[in-house]
Amino acid sequence: MPINREQPSPSAEPAWWTRALELERADRFKEAEQAILDAEKSIGAWSQVAYLYELRLKRKLTEGDLAGAKDAFERADNALADYASCATSGGEGTALSAERRERVAAMKRELERHGASK
Repeated sequence: MPINREQPSPSAEPAWWTRALELERADRFKEAEQAILDAEKSIGAWSQVAYLYELRLKRKLTEGDLAGAKDAFERADNALADYASCATSGGEGTALSAERRERVAAMKRELERHGASK
């Protein structure tokens, strides 16, 4: 399950997550992703990468940056595809694919709510 804090607090968040958020805000996406992947050695790392971009999508919508929000959507969707593809069994694959569909649908609703369709 992704860490659920948009505003990191040095005492409340792991250093790698705080660093990933800082890198993402500086548009240093590959480095942000790598900070997560280096710290988390499970398939959940891809879920966390997606969450990073889900947060970016919401922030970009709040800022009125629809192009930035759509880019964040694509990045999150790609990370979720990687996440689902890491399944090691049929049941796990089914569950991760369902999670991906739910998260993608939620992002699409956010985009539509702000007048940007995906």
